[in-house]
Amino acid sequence: MTKKIKCKYTQSDFFFNPPTFQELNKYGLIGRRMGEVNIIDYHDNPGENFIDNGLVCQVKNCINQADKPLEIIIFMDENIVHYSDLIGKRITADAGNFYYPGWQEIPTYEVKGLRIAGDEK
Repeated sequence: MTKKIKCKYTQSDFFFNPPTFQELNKYGLIGRRMGEVNIIDYHDNPGENFIDNGLVCQVKNCINQADKPLEIIIFMDENIVHYSDLIGKRITADAGNFYYPGWQEIPTYEVKGLRIAGDEK
């Protein structure tokens, strides 16, 4: 039995009209591994940047332009969740915004309320 692919996203999609976190979250997200996000400060200290930890997630039944499983990286502004606890789990968040991460190749979202799917808010 073959998997049903729900959607294909290209780099152009993410550049010109990025899907919302809520849209991708509806497909289902699985924590895969730790990742890094290059945070660039455009507002308070323009030109400054730093590296932060994130969680690389696979978007279920979605592929990228190379026909590989679509992955996104998500991070929380206030890191109260240990990302390593979410690896291999189905995860969700209450809300999220697309983030332009400079050199980051994986599409990146900043989220609020990150947790294992089904856990209480």
